[in-house]
Amino acid sequence: MATSIRSLAVAFCFGVLMATANCALAEEGALLPPPAPDGTPAESDQPKPAAETEEGETVPTAVAADEPTAAPAEAPAGAGEGAQEGEPLGDPKDERAKAEDQDKDEDDGEKEKEAAPREGDVKGAEGKEEAEPEPVVPPAPEPTPEQLEQRRKRAEDFKSLGERFFDFPVTGSTTTRYRIRSGEGAKDQDIYQLVTMDVGDKQVHRATGHFDLRFSADLDSRRTGINSDVFYNVLDTYSSALDLRLYSCYADIHRVQGIEFIRAGRQFMFETPEILQFDGLRLDTEGFFGKYDVRFSFYGGIPVHQFAPSTSEDVVAGLAAEGRPWETARMRLDWTHAADDINRHRAHHNDLLALSLWQTFRNPNIHIYGRATALDDEIRDATARVVYSKPEWRLQVSGSYQGWFQQLRRTSNEFDYFFDTLQGQEPYHRGTIIVSKGWNDHFWMEGGATARRLTGEESQFNREFDRYHVTFQIRDLPVKGLTFSLTGMRYDGHEHAPSTAQAGGDITYQWNKENRTSVGTDYSLYKFDFFAVNERDEVRGYYIKHRWRPTKWARLDAKYEFEESRTDNFHTFTASFRFDF
Repeated sequence: MATSIRSLAVAFCFGVLMATANCALAEEGALLPPPAPDGTPAESDQPKPAAETEEGETVPTAVAADEPTAAPAEAPAGAGEGAQEGEPLGDPKDERAKAEDQDKDEDDGEKEKEAAPREGDVKGAEGKEEAEPEPVVPPAPEPTPEQLEQRRKRAEDFKSLGERFFDFPVTGSTTTRYRIRSGEGAKDQDIYQLVTMDVGDKQVHRATGHFDLRFSADLDSRRTGINSDVFYNVLDTYSSALDLRLYSCYADIHRVQGIEFIRAGRQFMFETPEILQFDGLRLDTEGFFGKYDVRFSFYGGIPVHQFAPSTSEDVVAGLAAEGRPWETARMRLDWTHAADDINRHRAHHNDLLALSLWQTFRNPNIHIYGRATALDDEIRDATARVVYSKPEWRLQVSGSYQGWFQQLRRTSNEFDYFFDTLQGQEPYHRGTIIVSKGWNDHFWMEGGATARRLTGEESQFNREFDRYHVTFQIRDLPVKGLTFSLTGMRYDGHEHAPSTAQAGGDITYQWNKENRTSVGTDYSLYKFDFFAVNERDEVRGYYIKHRWRPTKWARLDAKYEFEESRTDNFHTFTASFRFDF
């Protein structure tokens, strides 16, 4: 049943996407209405004379058939009015003279009115009673055909390749990434293909569409699929070496009164405290109540579990409200409900409530962000971040805090993606402060400290430590485009890891607009790989990477990295090619 629903949902997404493309074509004029039944052209096909505006838009100049025509000129005064029966009519010359005198008197009266000062024109402070003449703004000159053609050519430079090819908004990218890893007598090769595309322009079209697709292949001939493999990951749990995943495929409806957009299909929600992926509907309203800009969001559907089966009984739904309680602040309240039938014998129903606040101060320039969440009526975690910047001093100071107050337990998958890896995370507190200062255009320094403390037992992926670092950077010296960075750091692992002082560095050179090369080394006391369920200690890494942009539409990246730790050494080479259209 779930497979049928999921297949129908995916088919519906692609059907809506094609309908969106047709809608965009129709609104761009690519699809014309059919002719009338009698064989005459449709009304919209009739040619109309048009004038071109400065922006290049065409404006019809023909007058509609139902618009009134100009009224006939009125007869001169005295030509027939006021003449009593039997009274002789005046001499035509005398009547013409009287009319001219009357017109002259009226013109003189209008001139006197125009010459008289208007209210607000008299400058009482200076004692002037004469009105200053208003400046006359000449009309903008009409663009010549050559100027219009130049504007069209300049506009072409900002169009994507998709817009040029299809003659309506189609944008996106395709990325091909190859990775080979070796170490401990093992080797692993994988290739990934990612495609993303947007159809339509929400400022112009009533309907737009979007989708993300990923294809991966394991190129190794031997795939044991067991946990003892060095490079074992979640994709190795499948019997096939090929894997295809549809991340998103949805259509948006715009220009509905009071609604910002309506979204249908497979989609992500990044605004919520936990990133959600589901097949369903979402509706966001426009702002209400003026300066308070109150907006609402409603969503719901069947959750998508990329590495776990989903059933028709799984549900995710929620709503959010946000607004501006005062001019420099924004507040958001989220409620999300998730039901997850994990093994058909035990279902989890959880509710997550979150309150977020963004506050900006202009003088001094301080940005504050804070969020607190409650899971099933118990406070789960809290996050706070403060950033102070003084651009004229080249100074920035930032501090952050994250606290987790509950022991991690099995919940719905939407609220805990890594339970099978972490096996219960203990409560902890983590604080960081970083200060960055530029002395001039060439010399910069950064210093910071991080502390992580547990309120429970220490375990894998859940450590206590202190880290201090200082980075000194030189830019565009001795030649433009060259950057040196040197970092000194100290780790204190308390009772479960050694205290150590280490150094890292990076040299980057921008050869030209198309080429950039970086060489460097770094150090991590703990390095995590959640997908491989792996944690390594005291890892020193060396890397070299290069980026080449042959055109503004394409980018090629290559990176080699060597990592050594107390127990093993690894080599990794990655190459990726991205093409934007």
